[in-house]
Amino acid sequence: MYLPQIVDAVTYLHEQIGILHRDLKPGNVLLCNNDQVKLADFGLALKLSDLPHSSLNVCGTPNYLSPQVLRREGHSKESEAWSIGCILYCMLIGKPPFEADTLEKTYVKIASCDYSFPLKPKICTSAEDLISKLLIPDAMVRMKISDVKYHPYLSNKNIAEIQEPYSVKTKGNNIFHLSRTTNFDQGFGGGCSIADSGIGSDGCLNARPRSLSDCKALYKQLLLGCYTVSDEAPRLSDFQLNMVSKWVDYTNKYGFGCVLSDGTHCTLFVDNSSVSRRHAIEKEAERYLMISDIDQDPWTFVEWTTLDTISDQRLAKKIHVVELFSDYMDKELQPVFEHSCIRQQLDALVYQKRHNGVLVMFLALGTIQINFLESHEKLVISRDEHGRLLLTVIKRCVGFRTYQLLPYASTLTRPDCQKVQQLLNKACQLLEGEKALLQRTYCATQC
Repeated sequence: MYLPQIVDAVTYLHEQIGILHRDLKPGNVLLCNNDQVKLADFGLALKLSDLPHSSLNVCGTPNYLSPQVLRREGHSKESEAWSIGCILYCMLIGKPPFEADTLEKTYVKIASCDYSFPLKPKICTSAEDLISKLLIPDAMVRMKISDVKYHPYLSNKNIAEIQEPYSVKTKGNNIFHLSRTTNFDQGFGGGCSIADSGIGSDGCLNARPRSLSDCKALYKQLLLGCYTVSDEAPRLSDFQLNMVSKWVDYTNKYGFGCVLSDGTHCTLFVDNSSVSRRHAIEKEAERYLMISDIDQDPWTFVEWTTLDTISDQRLAKKIHVVELFSDYMDKELQPVFEHSCIRQQLDALVYQKRHNGVLVMFLALGTIQINFLESHEKLVISRDEHGRLLLTVIKRCVGFRTYQLLPYASTLTRPDCQKVQQLLNKACQLLEGEKALLQRTYCATQC
């Protein structure tokens, strides 16, 4: 049985070490070969001696936050007891008790303690009773962690033999061993959740969108303030960063053209098709890629080279427009950034829109770029090879600085991080009207 070990570990942190974990969830519970439990990820841990003022910010994984944390009353031993109740529910039912399809709904459910036990699978009465006592909204009435091990559910000598339908003992439903890669293969819409189920660790995957709605899901998370800048020193920009380096707008007739930092020329046509072109390199012929309809879910890609014969007259006309755009931008516009690292896979422009002096662009491989048209500042959101979400800030006379984005609130002490967060907040404020246009809701991480 894993729960007694989790309780022992948390009790040790509180009573012996004097710290709060502040991000208790199944994804931060590790199992050794002998089924010994170990807690992981102490990035949000806080000394009990620093309470209460240093713990008034909202941080942690949304599905496991207590009502008082959401009310900014601070983390405490009682809030960790709430998280243990959520973990036990998730272990037995297969999903967190307050999971919803949007972050807002999750918070409303937590605030009102709106959860229930399913009729199927049916868990034992003593387990329901323990969960109910841990998920009491009033922290003063909530069961203490020190009392959990004496509850009938855990004091039952035969508890290890109880067969809960979706417990971690059930073969094929072991939530501690689920692969986050498997979940994220469904794309942003199916796996990258603002209301993270907490089943796996954060920021270790490289998920790519498969449709425009997948791109919009991440974009909407950014607008809702679900990500904050990490309070760490910036890293030097990766020179392989692929971003829009220059652009031209002819949407009144043809479409929107741009050149990426790897030299790829992209055109998003007014008929919702997108064509990318890469000049011939060494022995390779000139390459093209087309998404016939960016609203199609999932996208359908067609690739060809100049060695192929194009018989479709409409496509031939589009290729001609792409070439005109390319020639104009190459001759008349200066690039923001270029690099010589050529990706094997062609990228494509799948979205562009101007709103309140801000230009927003999406690339098919997952990059989101926000340009401030007046100040010429740029924000580029992308993922590294480990799937971590990064924010690259481009300013005149400053150059490139890259920061990690975290899916929870973090306390910023570095002045540069505070300024970057302010710039991100400014973009979200200017793009406030965009939220209503993004119809797709978030999907919670599947268990």
